[in-house]
Amino acid sequence: MPKNKNEKRPGRKIADNKVVSIWKCPECGHEAVIPPTFYEEAGSPMCSVNESKCNGQDMEYVETRILK
Repeated sequence: MPKNKNEKRPGRKIADNKVVSIWKCPECGHEAVIPPTFYEEAGSPMCSVNESKCNGQDMEYVETRILK
């Protein structure tokens, strides 16, 4: 990241509503589509689909996608 605001930032800006991250539970395989605003509010996603098996297991990052 640039050290001062006069340095150019790499890449191009993309609106938060056009970006999602895909996360997957390593226990049950459930995938979640997470918007960037999620992390500020809740941190890393945890699985709650199969409580008896996953019991709040941290999900693993899979990929980031840009929506059309």
